[in-house]
Amino acid sequence: MKKLYHFSIFFAVTMWIAVLLLSPTVFSIAEAANKTGFKNISSSPIVVTPTLSGKLKYTQSTQVCIVPVEDIERMSKTVWGEARGCTPTEQAAVVWCILNRVDDPRWPSTIEEVCITSQFNGYNPANPVDPDIYVLTMDVYVRWVREHTGEQDVGRVLPASYCFFYGDGKHNHFQKSFGADEVWDWSLPSPYENI
Repeated sequence: MKKLYHFSIFFAVTMWIAVLLLSPTVFSIAEAANKTGFKNISSSPIVVTPTLSGKLKYTQSTQVCIVPVEDIERMSKTVWGEARGCTPTEQAAVVWCILNRVDDPRWPSTIEEVCITSQFNGYNPANPVDPDIYVLTMDVYVRWVREHTGEQDVGRVLPASYCFFYGDGKHNHFQKSFGADEVWDWSLPSPYENI
């Protein structure tokens, strides 16, 4: 019983320190997102924790949103390489496409594997992390996490069935399957349209 008590104290102190260390990053990102003019910025707090299997576990919280910074940076570098001259809605669709692949059993189940090994030609570890793209990527990621906790209508700009896209030098065109004639028609409302 005494060991359990000591472990509980240790765990509580560790979590408190983690919250103190990570919270300024989360809040500064939220502040940056508000400055960019995003409508309906993701505000539902979520705790994202890694599991031993390498998957992420999502739980609702009233305290903190912990995000995998490396994954946000990796996706931001992918968006910079794939859609840096596109609208924020098109950039958000690239992030959703990455996350759709993570959720799809045909693809690897981690953001790192999808970005690095899943034919995103725009990903390069040397790409810069653009602050505006980073904030947008963070917002999409939090919306995706909210969706995984059961929330509906989180502000998707690309349906979950779209895992492919190609570019024409000006815009990206999203598809359900590689080489399909049908492309996404942008019929979902975008929380990024007036940026």
